[in-house]
Amino acid sequence: RIKTSMGVLDFASGINAAEGGQANAQPFPAPADLFDETPPAPGPDTTPPSTVDIKPPHTDPEHSAKATARVNGKVHPAEAEVKIISKGKIIARGKASGGAFEVTSIPPGLYDVEYSARGYTTVFQENVAVSDEGALQKLTGFLLYVSPLDGVDWDAGTVTATGLGQAPPDMTPPQAALIACRGAKVRAHRHLLDTILNVQVDPGKTIASMDGEGTFKSQLQGFVKGAQVINETKNSDGTCEVTLRAPLKGKNSVTSFVQSKTGD
Repeated sequence: RIKTSMGVLDFASGINAAEGGQANAQPFPAPADLFDETPPAPGPDTTPPSTVDIKPPHTDPEHSAKATARVNGKVHPAEAEVKIISKGKIIARGKASGGAFEVTSIPPGLYDVEYSARGYTTVFQENVAVSDEGALQKLTGFLLYVSPLDGVDWDAGTVTATGLGQAPPDMTPPQAALIACRGAKVRAHRHLLDTILNVQVDPGKTIASMDGEGTFKSQLQGFVKGAQVINETKNSDGTCEVTLRAPLKGKNSVTSFVQSKTGD
């Protein structure tokens, strides 16, 4: 039981909480596509995940009279830690159980949510609006497993790849430069796709291993075509070098794309 300005928070078993703790990183704008309004129904052989509840009883009469709302969500990996943050201070924190968590009563307002797990990336959502109408607000956090991989900068949160192209020798210089750079971009896209497919979502489990029917890779091909060109160099020997970059986290990122296709 912890006293806060909002009353007394009584956390369920297994929840560790600290009043006024400082968030360990500054949140950045939430990727809108990480919000999942309708969670997928369990399949015939799927056991619904258990849920950890955070239950503030609000024994203060004045506080009890105020409208509150219920917030729940899903997170990958299944035992990731979830922090609810207000104005840079941790209001509630706890580990999900089976990939699910729930705050049963929280005053209306704007909150930041942080998802983290040892060995995984950390994801932030900023300005999560909790309504005063008591409606459920569903959140989803998807974390990637941090492992050494050429082309992946975990600190910067980016994936880069380079391609080299060369035109046939019988072309004029302007034509040759155009064809060489076009070929370099195609190869860069291919290398970027290969790198993303080798990013791990769990220890030993890559994005490629999630692609049971082969459709995932074809969908990722469309995703990498939107990668940013950060360098294009026309070399004196007639070759061209193109470097592409894609974000690991945030809107239109590897994380949000994988999550949208898996339904996690």
